[in-house]
Amino acid sequence: MMGAKKVYHISVVGVHFATPGIAGILPHIPVSDETLDASVTKLSAEKRDFPTSALVEGIEEWRKAQGGVFTIPMSQIVGIIDEQTATAQMQAPTKP
Repeated sequence: MMGAKKVYHISVVGVHFATPGIAGILPHIPVSDETLDASVTKLSAEKRDFPTSALVEGIEEWRKAQGGVFTIPMSQIVGIIDEQTATAQMQAPTKP
């Protein structure tokens, strides 16, 4: 593919969502190199466990679906996911 853009498949841990009760892990996010470059502000020395198997599964599903790539800032990606999760929680049926 001549001129094809690179896609980076990343996991993000330690996300602080506004919606209570959401785990702070995003196991798979396909992003453009511009989004990745704009989002990395420093290299962390902290040792974290990353959801490797979930990332691999996410990549497989992304390939099957011929998925897209986020080209917006990570803060907007997290905001969208937070909004969608809050909406899903509000629409979920409550257990009796």
